[in-house]
Amino acid sequence: MKIIVISNPENFSGESELVNKLFKNGLEYFHVRKPSFSNEECENYINSISKEYHSKLIVHYHFSMLDKFKIKGLHFNESNIKFAEKYKNIHKSYSAHSFNEVLHLNKKMDYMFLSPVFDSISKEDYKANFDINEIKTFIESYRLGEKLVALGGVNENNIQKVIDTCFGGVALMGCIWKPAINESNIEKSIAVLQQINEIM
Repeated sequence: MKIIVISNPENFSGESELVNKLFKNGLEYFHVRKPSFSNEECENYINSISKEYHSKLIVHYHFSMLDKFKIKGLHFNESNIKFAEKYKNIHKSYSAHSFNEVLHLNKKMDYMFLSPVFDSISKEDYKANFDINEIKTFIESYRLGEKLVALGGVNENNIQKVIDTCFGGVALMGCIWKPAINESNIEKSIAVLQQINEIM
């Protein structure tokens, strides 16, 4: 199973240090999702991450970064999926919120987030939108295990449910960023990743 971390929307002190340490501790892919950033701010952010990990970065919104760095690829959503066809020979991922979206884009994407699977950790009003048993039936029926990544409320306490549901990976946000931001405890964030890695 793939382990993916999505960036916190806003910067915080020590963020790039934590990202580099997450890679050292088994992180497979990192999604750079900074919707309020200018292109220059996004470029500076990527430069703050060790160059050896740039090939594991997938960028949201700031597609021009593809021309500036040797990143892995781009991430699309409903508002910009119309531009996906113009990008050739790169990794592409997508944020899906329904089974129909998954089926429609399955052959065009390397993987897709399905969310929210559980109640969000970082967004109090972002509640689970799926029945876990229905997800498992859907994945098995269409043989989508490698393509679907669980997003929304995933943490070390429910990771076994994600595994049992036959997802091909997990996307982590709140469980990684909350300790670092609220408690200024980067080591706790790393420990969460390590624990999830061990279970998987």
